[in-house]
Amino acid sequence: MSPRLTLLFCHEAFELFPVLTSALESADFHLVVAHNKQEAHTLLSDRMVDAVLICQSKPRLGKSVCASLKRRAPRTPILLFTNEDQSSEPYPGIYSVVRADAEDEDLTRAVAYFLRISLSSASAHRISALSPANRPGQSRGQTAAL
Repeated sequence: MSPRLTLLFCHEAFELFPVLTSALESADFHLVVAHNKQEAHTLLSDRMVDAVLICQSKPRLGKSVCASLKRRAPRTPILLFTNEDQSSEPYPGIYSVVRADAEDEDLTRAVAYFLRISLSSASAHRISALSPANRPGQSRGQTAAL
């Protein structure tokens, strides 16, 4: 089994998403909760997270939080989860936009497992890109001197 991934869950009303949070925990995510942008900044400065999931019904607020967090952690994938249809305009800095009913058990479970697989493979690619065999100027079998 792959290692447990940490997901920063950002929403001012965490308790309104019991189905979604249960699905994420079932997919073996460790959830760290931020109720506002300031809490999210504090949590990102204190720990490493594998991704940020912003749950906002108001697109402008979600975009604002995303832009702010992207400056804090530019390499961390940021996902926006919303129940509403929104315009198809681009979301700068957002890795993915999920438009789904957060109360639909089957759908949230599928989304959680899809995120788990996607983020696990993204983590594996980041790790393999940093391995000694993939560093420039080194051939296989050689390691860098420390």
